[in-house]
Order: sequence, then structure tokens, then C-alpha cells
Amino acid sequence: MKRLFLAVLPILAIAFHGPNLAAEATSPAEPPWPLVPILDDRLVVKMPPGAQAEPVPAGLMAAEAPHARQQRATVELEGGVRMTILATELFHVAGPDMDSTARAFASQLQRGLKLGDARTGPVVTTPEGLEVVYIAPGAFTPVGDSQFVGATLVKSKDGTLQSLGYFTNTAGIEAARAVRDVAARINASIQPGSRTLQSGGRFASPNWPFELELPFGYTMYAQRGPDFQVYRVLRLSRLDEAGSELGIYVGSHPQKPSARSNAVVVRKPIFGNESQWSYWTSDSGPRAENYFSGVGPGKLSGHAFVIAEGPEQREALVDVAGKVKFR
Repeated sequence: MKRLFLAVLPILAIAFHGPNLAAEATSPAEPPWPLVPILDDRLVVKMPPGAQAEPVPAGLMAAEAPHARQQRATVELEGGVRMTILATELFHVAGPDMDSTARAFASQLQRGLKLGDARTGPVVTTPEGLEVVYIAPGAFTPVGDSQFVGATLVKSKDGTLQSLGYFTNTAGIEAARAVRDVAARINASIQPGSRTLQSGGRFASPNWPFELELPFGYTMYAQRGPDFQVYRVLRLSRLDEAGSELGIYVGSHPQKPSARSNAVVVRKPIFGNESQWSYWTSDSGPRAENYFSGVGPGKLSGHAFVIAEGPEQREALVDVAGKVKFR
């Protein structure tokens, strides 16, 4: 889960074929930029008039990224230059200091995007208490049909991290100064929104069939697909940690079993009912999975899976699944 920002990059080319949302973003005579809430009002930034946060496109059978996890905005400049701003809730917490956290994020960008370099700027603390760092390569870097301009790492007052990734089309290479100016203006405008990221406690939504109780330091979100839902519980780990996740897929087409032949059957409940989990350890850490059918008032079917950084986190997440309560 620590590469949510990087995972969406292959689909960024879609962003450069949408409608024009703004014009002459760098013109001296332009109207004031309005405040735009992003990530379901997790952050607020100023963008050129007409730019709005919108969903990130999904594949034909994929679940659209929830607005609380990822959104994008598209900006038109002069000369056919188009920029896309990709906002991501990273579901991580900062380390002991923001400088080291930014370096860890820069290393991820450098590996994931194959950057020749990734220069980390100074940490800027906003009047509202956000800590903001801009990271950029020396030159725009091709990523699919787009050009990577740079990324901003944001530490909210609760210690959690968000990012803004800036991309442009080929025409933006010749207008590099204007593109960087837009990114700089957006960075300078970042403010906290009204929504905070819940950690621990009772999680539920009016359209969910159940509710979950999470330990402190864990959060969650839900994805809705064409004919399925996936509920994801995440440990808020640091960027340099492996991360841990529980996924509960509800639908008619669960993935094929992935347990290894030497997996151990462990009797643990799911949805409050006694059940059998498969436990094993992969090269990257402990795993668990469970398949269920016809459970609860809605006769739900699907599977649950755990990807953990250690045995303690695996047990915590299996325990969450075991205590799910139907509504």
C-alpha cells in the first residue's frame, strides 16, 4: 500500500484527452484562483478557474478510486499545454522529522518513475501547521504519455501524509517555466481541509452492510466496483515500512486462492462466525486468506485477505475481520 501514488501512473495518459478546464493560468490578467477541496476535503488548494477535483479513471472492471484516496484535476494553459495534478492520500505517517520522510518519498519516486535524480527542497511550514516539501527531477521525465514535473509531500497536523503529483503533456516541455510556475502557485496555496483521517474506533457508512472496530493506528476506506465492493483496512505505517492491509472483497467473483501448499489452517472467526483461515509466509511477510459464502442478512459472499509486515499485524487484522458486525 505504500505506492498508491505510483500505482496509478500507467493510466495518467487518459488525463490528457479530457475537456479543457481552464485557460491562461499564468496570464497576469487572469482572475483570482478559487479554493478547490481535494481528497474529499482533506486538503484545499488554489487552482485556475474551472479546475475541479474529479475521480481518477478506472479500468473497465476495476473499482474507481474513492475520492478520499485519490483525485485528479486538469488545467489548460496556452499553446495546447495541459497539466494534471494527482492528489493522493498515502495512508502513511511521517517519521521523526520531515526531512528524512521527504528523502524516503523521493527515493520511492526515483525508483518507481526511473528518475535520473530527485531533488528534495526545503521543508516549508504553513501558517496552518502543514509541513510541505517539493521534490522534482532536474528535467521533466517521461511517464507513459505524460511528463513528470514533480511531486509535493504534505504532512498534516495529525502526522499523516498526502501527495500532489504534477504532470504535463509533450507541449509542456517547451513551456517548462509556465508549468513549474503553476505547480509552485498550487504548492504555496495548500491548506488543511475540514476532514481528518480517522484512526481506530468504529468505522461504518450508511450504505455499508456492516461496521468494523479498528485498533488505534489503523484506518480504512471502501471501493465500489461495477458489481462488487472492497473494504480495505490499513495500518498507518511509515514510508520506509512494509505496511499491512486487510481487504474484504464482497462479490461474486473473488480472486483465486493464493495460499501456498504449505499454508497452515487456523481456526479464527470472520463476521463473528467460526471459520478457517489459511496462514503462510511469503518472501515479503506473513499472509492470510479466508473465503466466505452466504453470511449475514445479505447472504454475502467473497474473500478476505491479509498482507502484513509481521505476525503481530497479521493477528490484529484477522481479529478485525473476525469482529465485523452486520447492521
